[in-house]
Amino acid sequence: MTIKKLILCLYLFIYFGSLDGQSVCSFSPEYNNTVNCLSGYSNYNDNINASVVVEDILAKINLKNKYFVTKICKGINNAVAINYGGVNYILLDIDWMESLKYGKNDWFHLFVISHEMGHHLLRHTTRLTKSIQESRNNEIAADEFGGYILGTYGASLADINSLLINFPDDGDDNSTHPPKNAREIAVKKGYNSSKKNEMSSLMQLLTKDVSFDLTGLPSLISVARNKFNSFLQSNDKIVLSQAIESYQQALRFSTDPIIAYELGALFLAKGERGKYNTALELAYQKTKDEKFILELFSSLIESGDKNTDKILLKYNFICNSISTEKYYEPICFQGIIKYLMYMSRKNSDGEGVNFDYVHKTEEFCKTKLVKYNLQTQDKETLRNKGEINNALGLCELWRENYALSITYFNNAKRDLEAAKKYDHQLENIFCYFSLNLLMVNYNIALSCIRLRDWQSGFDAITSYENLYNNLSVDKQEYLKIICNEINFQNFYIKGRCYHGLEQYSHAVVSYTSSIKYESNAYYLYYYRGLSFLGIDKNIEACNDFEIACKNGVYGACDRYESSCN
Repeated sequence: MTIKKLILCLYLFIYFGSLDGQSVCSFSPEYNNTVNCLSGYSNYNDNINASVVVEDILAKINLKNKYFVTKICKGINNAVAINYGGVNYILLDIDWMESLKYGKNDWFHLFVISHEMGHHLLRHTTRLTKSIQESRNNEIAADEFGGYILGTYGASLADINSLLINFPDDGDDNSTHPPKNAREIAVKKGYNSSKKNEMSSLMQLLTKDVSFDLTGLPSLISVARNKFNSFLQSNDKIVLSQAIESYQQALRFSTDPIIAYELGALFLAKGERGKYNTALELAYQKTKDEKFILELFSSLIESGDKNTDKILLKYNFICNSISTEKYYEPICFQGIIKYLMYMSRKNSDGEGVNFDYVHKTEEFCKTKLVKYNLQTQDKETLRNKGEINNALGLCELWRENYALSITYFNNAKRDLEAAKKYDHQLENIFCYFSLNLLMVNYNIALSCIRLRDWQSGFDAITSYENLYNNLSVDKQEYLKIICNEINFQNFYIKGRCYHGLEQYSHAVVSYTSSIKYESNAYYLYYYRGLSFLGIDKNIEACNDFEIACKNGVYGACDRYESSCN
């Protein structure tokens, strides 16, 4: 420590410490102009922004601000935690912080503020340090706290490494501050501990790809929602990206779970379903409100997410509490229905269906349908009726009541088409009605071929194809991204109908198209083989039967034996 620093530290001790037995804790070993800062002028905008950060950091650790007054000062070349006149101050030199931050990101700013807060929270400013080692230990503890806070705001390891590049290093054996490498270890230790917190991990997943910007904090939520509204009005993808970035910034400073939920909706509109799922789970972690998890169930199952079983097991207590007697908001119904139907096909009996869950699905859907039929048929009611009728149609399909299943599917189609006329936004942003009407048309076609009503099946699958082909390229790509059910099963259905109508050449073309996209679906080879027989292409038919037989397709071996040997 230089003579100048020693004299200055002694002065600060006399001026501040001798009255209350307290000490000054600073980010670096400089103490210039600290006294003038306490009584001098500072810009109110800077003070407001810094105070918002302090308030939010405290909210992250479930504390209210009864601790600090934040003040922006120029010329101190430092950040300082000090108790003066019974008040805990955090003094910040923005110009100095700006000179040390990395690139355009403000992670260094956040770290410095949280470091100084750590000194106060750990009571380093309420007592005099008795040795250089004690002072260094205090700095290590504050660095660890700062690293933890960075993690809770969604910083990535790359962000941590970037801010450490310009970390101050006194390099003086007599300094009150530890060497740089010791501080880096402490920061990463705190950061890693934050990752054990589920909410911190979810936050990082949602915000790690956007810069950290402290400017204009008080208006972040307002800016984000204005961008969201502009997107809803314009459906402009550039505005969508701007809205997402604004929400990512707002999420870091807001304890409101709806901010996470709204950000998730924007991610879904962009086709990033994984981040939508993460946002739903974060909203649940903030509130413990099960409606977010029920919506998560719907999203996972609809997209065929590989983590579906893991999430269902994690929230099994919510699954077990589902009942027809319980009140649910309309937004929850789709998740409940999707869950019950998923379980109907999971751990099933020899028939491929778990009829206990089929019964639960029917009970739930019919109870809700009775209530909906008594309500005014607004767009929300019609939409939910469409979901319920489709589910009941699938239940009857599994029970092999094909004619009744078609009745339910047609009711679903009627309700969804009626709702679509009134709810343009849901269609424009999420392609909701197109997706569901595609599925309903597919289900009608599937029931028809079980009844061997080939013409009706052909008409239904043609409606499916026309609906899909009339969508814009962007919407077609969007549906492929967010939903695994938009596939090429329509070629299989069409092939069955062509074969039933004795149009065997067309059937071969359809099956070949389906095989192109699902080459390991070996039943397709069996059906194509049958159509090859219809046009007297016996060699091609036998090749297909042999492939299907070797891969365990029922009936393929018998057909190979009878037709090919």
